[in-house]
Amino acid sequence: MITAACVRVRRLLPSNLTKLRLNTCATLRQAQGVVGALALTLSSAALAQNSDFNVTVNTGASAPNSDTVYPGQPTSLRITLSNNSTSTSLTGVGYSKPLPTNAVNGLLVNGASSISGDSGCSGGVLGTAPGQPGISLAGLTVPPRQIGVPGSGECYLNIPIVAYSTDGNSTSLSYSVNAGEVSSNQGTNATGGPQAITVRATQRPTWSKNFLANNVLVIGGDTRTLRIIVNNPDPVVTLTGVSFTDVFPTTGAGGAALEPVSATPFSACGGTVTPSQGTTAQVSVSNVSVAPGASCTIDVTVRARQNNGVYNRSLTNRIPASGAGGFSSNEGLRPGSDATRTVQVRSPLAVTKSFNPGIVATGQANTFTIRLTNNGTLPLPITGFTDNPIAAAPYQDRLNIASTAAISNTCTGGTVALLNGGQGFSTSGFSIPANDSCTLTVTYTGQTPGADMPTTYTNRIAEGAVQTSIAGIVSQAQTATVLVADRLRVLKVRDIGYAVPGDPVRYQITVENYSSAPIANVSVTDALENGSTLLLGGSFAPTLTPACGALGLNGATQGATSVTFSVPTLPGRTGTNTPGRCVISFSVMLSTSAASTTNNQVGPGGVCYTAGGPQNCNSEPSQNVVVEPLETLTLAKTFDGQENVSKSEGVTTRLRLQVSNYSIQALTELTFSDTL
Repeated sequence: MITAACVRVRRLLPSNLTKLRLNTCATLRQAQGVVGALALTLSSAALAQNSDFNVTVNTGASAPNSDTVYPGQPTSLRITLSNNSTSTSLTGVGYSKPLPTNAVNGLLVNGASSISGDSGCSGGVLGTAPGQPGISLAGLTVPPRQIGVPGSGECYLNIPIVAYSTDGNSTSLSYSVNAGEVSSNQGTNATGGPQAITVRATQRPTWSKNFLANNVLVIGGDTRTLRIIVNNPDPVVTLTGVSFTDVFPTTGAGGAALEPVSATPFSACGGTVTPSQGTTAQVSVSNVSVAPGASCTIDVTVRARQNNGVYNRSLTNRIPASGAGGFSSNEGLRPGSDATRTVQVRSPLAVTKSFNPGIVATGQANTFTIRLTNNGTLPLPITGFTDNPIAAAPYQDRLNIASTAAISNTCTGGTVALLNGGQGFSTSGFSIPANDSCTLTVTYTGQTPGADMPTTYTNRIAEGAVQTSIAGIVSQAQTATVLVADRLRVLKVRDIGYAVPGDPVRYQITVENYSSAPIANVSVTDALENGSTLLLGGSFAPTLTPACGALGLNGATQGATSVTFSVPTLPGRTGTNTPGRCVISFSVMLSTSAASTTNNQVGPGGVCYTAGGPQNCNSEPSQNVVVEPLETLTLAKTFDGQENVSKSEGVTTRLRLQVSNYSIQALTELTFSDTL
């Protein structure tokens, strides 16, 4: 009909419009195709179920064909397409339906599928792919049944399958082909059905990673061994095809902070280990097998690569348990968590600093040391190092270096210069040998900012303060302190940190003299706090270091809430930094109603003396000492040594009541009751 119309159109159009004549015919033919396709669609939609067309799903006809399997254990399905008509074939038979799968478990095709059955089964294309869930069939002819001939009129789809499980939990997976899901030119299947595959419970693998020796990798230093262990605790299932990728952590534009040098897989596990270096450094592991109850160890030799311009960087090296590059196996099984380990990527140039000693007398020459350590395998040429000032603001003028002769270096060569009139210094032009160090020793003199003001000064060496000609090497930051005292320094401690209200506590006050001359007639005042009162007599009697004379109480009596002690002589220092010292020990009774913390401190102005002029007192307080309150009496109850226990009716148990007395006094005539 379309052809005749096309001919008529051509006859009507002039010959000089040939192109239009041809396009018109093409348009008419396209219209014919659309109409034909629509008619075919309507025809298919109208197809009813064919009562002679039946489908069943079972496990395969031959092993492996179990309906209960472990993850990774092969089995099979057989889909039977039956034609009960004795006269008419089923033609154009086809369907498409995948095996059940989800993120946790599922079934997958496990090899080549086939079509078998009646010799008249022909023309079909069975589409499956190993490792995929998809199943499709197209163009199959199922011949009619022959009366009295077993198996006639039946075509079989034979599909090898395997189950997977990521978590190892038992589950049931069902594959069904339902009525109406398989089409043919003679109608759809009238019957269908499912086949369930039970997946047994399995212990999922575990894994770990660790850096042997330690987790510190030094740029240019020694290598470390990264050990990855995969454990298979299941007694039945072999893990096969184990694969994962350890992508090393990155920092900044330089990429990976560490990289593999080599990798050695454990021979019994097989597989392939592939290390990759550079900005995207990683180790890929593939096709490893781990027997039931066994483990696989993979050792990777790694080295530090870069840490983005800092001395030390802490990074997490993580292998994901799932997702891209994560743990995978042919059985689907994977660990329940990522394998992680923290790694420290560090510059080879370490710095330490210390004042020797840490407490010094004002105006006296003392030393501090700075040690520059090279933890790398190559020498480090030092092009510059500045420590200025050696005392941080606002006290930068309180520590002073007299001359460059006061600075020595255990490493030969180099130059030294004083800065800001001796408040700091710089040095350069020497080299630190591989795996060795250079020690700078500096003699300095300290001064307090005022009379009787013992003061702590802080020296800070910034990160990167030590320069080297090797790119990427950053020195360590370091801080050190020194206390400079001119005369009085006051310290305080207590013998116990916890006490029952009403119990005694012994305090000890130490007064130090850093001047060279002794000090006479020193008074020490302690304002007892939180209701504490002075104890005198017997073992509670106050004492004083014998070399300091006889301790005076200035009229204080038992029960006083404040006391001023008199010290006849506070000796002068016995060495450059060894102060004269007097120690006062005394006892107080905590208030019987003290339910809160008791603090005690000798404050500024608490230690004073006169030396033929105005009174001089300490400007800095002692430490604050703390005594926490305790309950006098506690009671604990246990059954057979446990706080909670479950027993069957009629079974005996032993009840224990423990009474504890935390006071120094005996408790008598105790009574208590217990309602069981």
